[in-house]
Amino acid sequence: QITQVLQHPEHQIQMAVIQANIGDIEKVAAEGGIRGARDKVLGTFFSMSDQALAMSPRPQALIWPETAYPSTFRTPDFSDELEMDHRVESFVRSRGVPLYFGGYDKDIGARKDFNAFFFLAAPAGPETKLTNGAGMESDLQVYHKNKLLLFGEYIPGADRFHFIKNAFPQVGHFGRGIGPVSLNLPLNHPTLKTLPIGPAICYEVLFSDYIIDAVRKGARMILNITNDSWFGPYAEPQLHLALSTFRSVETRTPMLRSTNTGISALILPDGSISQATGTMVPEILNVTVPITAPVTTLMLLWGDWFGMTALTIGMALLGMLRAKEWKNRAIIALQGSRE
Repeated sequence: QITQVLQHPEHQIQMAVIQANIGDIEKVAAEGGIRGARDKVLGTFFSMSDQALAMSPRPQALIWPETAYPSTFRTPDFSDELEMDHRVESFVRSRGVPLYFGGYDKDIGARKDFNAFFFLAAPAGPETKLTNGAGMESDLQVYHKNKLLLFGEYIPGADRFHFIKNAFPQVGHFGRGIGPVSLNLPLNHPTLKTLPIGPAICYEVLFSDYIIDAVRKGARMILNITNDSWFGPYAEPQLHLALSTFRSVETRTPMLRSTNTGISALILPDGSISQATGTMVPEILNVTVPITAPVTTLMLLWGDWFGMTALTIGMALLGMLRAKEWKNRAIIALQGSRE
C-alpha cells in the first residue's frame, strides 16, 4: 500500500533546507547582541538561500533550522533588532518565496520567551493576508516548542521558586507551547496554495504520541528543525536522525529535517532516507517532497501502543522465568531436605 501511494503522490513540493553550519560560538555571540556576528549569521543564510533559489527546480519554500534567527522576531527591544526583522521581511517579499525559520519569540505580557518556529508568507500583493493558527489575519504563523529540554530550557519549580533561576543563570527558562498542531502553511506552488504540516522543534520528534497527534489533526508533512551542533559530528546527529525515521513509519507521513550543522534529511513515508547532508559542512538540501494520500496505521488508530505492549509482555515473560526459577529452587530444596 505504501509503495503504491509513493509511486503516485497527490502533490510534489520542492523545498530547500539551508544548513549554514553556524556553530555554537558564532550563535552565542550573535544571540548576545554582537552586531557583527548577527550580520554574519543573517548574511550567510541570505546568501545560501539565494543559491538555493537559483537551483533547478526552484524551491517553493525555504527552511532555516532551529534558532537560525539570532533574536526574537517582530518583538524587538532595540533598533538593530527591528532592522533585522525588516531585512528578513524584505528578503521574503523580494524573492516571492515563503520562509520557515527557527528563532525566539516573546510574550511581553507574560514575560516569557519561547523557542519558536516562524512561518512567514510571501504575499502575492500588498493586500494578501493569511490566517494564522489563532484564526487572525497575518502573514506570519508561529509555533512554540512544547517539550522543553530538562536543565537546558527549563528547571522544574523555577517559576515558583525564583532563587532557582538566580542559582542557575546559564539555564534557559522558556515558556511552553500549546502542544502538537497542524498549521496550513503558504507555498509558492502552482496548484497547492497551502499545505497542512506538523511542526516539531528538536527532540519533540522523538515522541511518538506527539507526532501522531499532529497527523491526526490533519498534518500531511512533518517539518522538524533542530540544533545538534552541541554534540559535534559523531553519534548524536546520526542517532537523532535514525530515531526520527520511526515517526514517518508510524504515521506514513514524509518528514523534512532542517539542522544547523547536520544531518538534514528528507524521510519518506516508508521510513527510507531519500536524501541527507553531511555533518559540520554548509550545504543546501533541495528536495522534492511527495505528499501522499493518507495511510492508516495501527499507531494512528491506537496511539503509541507498541512501547507499553512490549514492556508489558517483557515484564510478563520475566515474571514467568522468575517463577520457573523459584519453582526449580523449591524442588531442589525439597529434594535436599528429603535426603
